[in-house]
Amino acid sequence: MHVQNIGGEYTDITPRLFSFNAPQGACESCLGIGHLLKIDPEMIIPDKEKTLYDGVKAFGASTMMKNDTVAKMYFESVAKHYNVKIKGVKIKNLPEDFVNKILYGTGEDIIEFEYSNARGTRKFEQPFEGVIPILERRHNETKSEGARRFYEMYMRQMPCHVCEGKRLKKEVLNIFVGDKNIYELTTLSIINILKYLKELKLTETENIISEEILKELNKRLTFLLDVGLRIFKSSKTGTEHYQDGEAQRIRLATQIGSGLTGVLYILDEPSIRTTSKG
Repeated sequence: MHVQNIGGEYTDITPRLFSFNAPQGACESCLGIGHLLKIDPEMIIPDKEKTLYDGVKAFGASTMMKNDTVAKMYFESVAKHYNVKIKGVKIKNLPEDFVNKILYGTGEDIIEFEYSNARGTRKFEQPFEGVIPILERRHNETKSEGARRFYEMYMRQMPCHVCEGKRLKKEVLNIFVGDKNIYELTTLSIINILKYLKELKLTETENIISEEILKELNKRLTFLLDVGLRIFKSSKTGTEHYQDGEAQRIRLATQIGSGLTGVLYILDEPSIRTTSKG
């Protein structure tokens, strides 16, 4: 085992560190889920044939703005700052960089805003937060279940931008056995994990430390193969999935492999067929 230095400090390496169900190992951004509920820009601008005034969804009177006039003020002020014409211009014909600033904010660029209503005119200067950050912030802050459901109409599950769907902290993913971390190992098929462990090059000291661990790993993996467990790779997604009934085989194999005595297993007919094939 070796640790790739990423400039941080490592706590003691314990089994819980490698579990996305434990706070010690779970990615702090997605809490070990692997994905986040995020605003989908395609849902915010579903029709780029329209203008900003009528093409940006979830940003008018129904959400955080008092009325559509406020949204219009934001759009026009940002457009004026960057010298971009937006009246009568389809979103698809606007500069891409400008549309990104509308969606994600102007960063450190200070925008001059001017808002008029029945009480008078108000002028202020600040960066524009961006449509998507505003909606996500309001979704996180709202106490209203109705408002939360409204925002979620424009959201979808996306891979966590920190762990990229791997569910573990960066520090954990930089701990390697050979040239693979725990995520890379667990994405291999059982046969390939066995092959990898057998071909693993270890020093004399590492061999002494890992002898019992590797022995137990080989025993358990071999047992799973003996009960007919196979994994195939989906031609559509490129990801690995269990074949029909194989999740059930894993549960049965866990029970049978535990060496319990005096236990009676009652299987229905489909379970018998599943466990007897292969």
